[in-house]
Amino acid sequence: MKLFFITPILFSALFVSAQKKNLPNGEWRAVLERSDGNNIVFNFQTKDSAGKKILYIKNADERLLVDEIKNTGDSIIIKLPFFEAQLHVVLQSNNDLSGFYYKRLVDNYQVMPMHAYYQQNFRFPVSQKKTNTNVTGRWAVVFWNDDAKDSTFDVGEFVQEGNLVTGTFLDPTGDFRYLQGVVDGDLLKLSAFDGTMHICSRQKSITIK
Repeated sequence: MKLFFITPILFSALFVSAQKKNLPNGEWRAVLERSDGNNIVFNFQTKDSAGKKILYIKNADERLLVDEIKNTGDSIIIKLPFFEAQLHVVLQSNNDLSGFYYKRLVDNYQVMPMHAYYQQNFRFPVSQKKTNTNVTGRWAVVFWNDDAKDSTFDVGEFVQEGNLVTGTFLDPTGDFRYLQGVVDGDLLKLSAFDGTMHICSRQKSITIK
């Protein structure tokens, strides 16, 4: 009789544990932690569609569908449809996610810690909600490498509404498309993410002069 009562309790506990691994539906703010501190920030939305879990990576007006999501052990594996990249995450008790971003290279993987915060739909926090700066329009932009020995020249096109900014950078090889961010005081913060690591060049913090 003791086994009769213990077994359902164990089954119930395992069932609840399994349920916790499923992604809840809603909005998320994700951060990929670069070793140089220039983190990659993006947003995504999870939902159910045709009996399966899907998510959309959000960059301004762009929505990138991700429909390969599965539970493996205590992890949730999200296979991005670009560049052989994946997210391996664990659902925390507060519904946040912690894990790693993996991108397959020629003979190894590029790995980066990742955290995603549930029900946060903003891109960057703003310390100064009121701003007298408006970056709407076209700008000549100069980017310097960290050692300041090399620079590139692009054209920035932005639309600003309040603190929120969308836009792109144009260069001879094309444009960055669907950048999203904020103006915070005299600082412009922009980012985008589509699954590949060269996207880190699209996250810019620029002092407006």
